[in-house]
Amino acid sequence: TFIAERYPRLASRAVAGIQRMGVDWVREEFRADHLHHSANRPYDFHRYDAVVKRERQAGLHILGLLDYNNTFNEHQRVWMAKSSIKDLTANFVQYATAVVAHYRGVISDWQVWNEPNIGQRWRPWPDPQDYAYLLRSTYLAIKHVAPPDQVVMAGPTTGLNKNAVLFALRVHKAGGSFDIAALQPY
Repeated sequence: TFIAERYPRLASRAVAGIQRMGVDWVREEFRADHLHHSANRPYDFHRYDAVVKRERQAGLHILGLLDYNNTFNEHQRVWMAKSSIKDLTANFVQYATAVVAHYRGVISDWQVWNEPNIGQRWRPWPDPQDYAYLLRSTYLAIKHVAPPDQVVMAGPTTGLNKNAVLFALRVHKAGGSFDIAALQPY
């Protein structure tokens, strides 16, 4: 649904509509660059907290989508550069840890990244080993902060890459740690 990220002012109407449809799960995107506006400032959960509270009060389960990196050394923070994967992963883990700690006991399912097999998110190309490294590092951090929480391997999309299942298998083979695997069959 991405209510908090895309249209928080419509949350009450959106949640009511979701309930009328009989849906009991929603996905909320927690973008690092929208929560944390500079390297030395605290995270700002204000607009997310109100929507998450409304969704939980409505009995909805939330899949928290942790995506995009938390560094301010790059002009765009929506992709990971292979040449900086260790530093970018460390920044991402710091951000993921802050989000999971903030919502501990409220959100218990976390998707790490989004569509890790498309070129818009990885430079110079999507590499299952790089995503496995990010996934494993984030998994360990989440389990340290909230051991019972479930970690979801981001769904590779089939829309731009017909080898999505192969990508997911390669992530697993490269040591990507997760509890649940997702796939986005667009």
